[in-house]
Amino acid sequence: MTQKIKSSLLLALAGAALLASVAFASEDKTQTRPTIQAIEPEVAIEGTKVTLEGTNLADVTKVVFAGKHDAKFMVANNHEIVVTVPEGATSGPIMVVTREGWAQSTESVFVAPGSN
Repeated sequence: MTQKIKSSLLLALAGAALLASVAFASEDKTQTRPTIQAIEPEVAIEGTKVTLEGTNLADVTKVVFAGKHDAKFMVANNHEIVVTVPEGATSGPIMVVTREGWAQSTESVFVAPGSN
């Protein structure tokens, strides 16, 4: 085999390895985006706790009710977050945000009027 063919073959192999590593890294990142699979309870009052169950929740940096009310939260583990319904919250989906992406619940939480 000539030197030119050997060099071309090595370049092709290196290129294929680079493409494979980029594809793997890209695929891996999508697997770390959060998901919300359940909300308990589905009816809550301001100041009460709601539990979110899902995947990749350990690195959540923000929780938002109905797209406009930031909530205080505590990460229990990678599959569970306990969220306090914020003052002024309205009924709607809940969104969680991480560095890897975000997820919005398919279910809505009904925020019932509090007792004053």
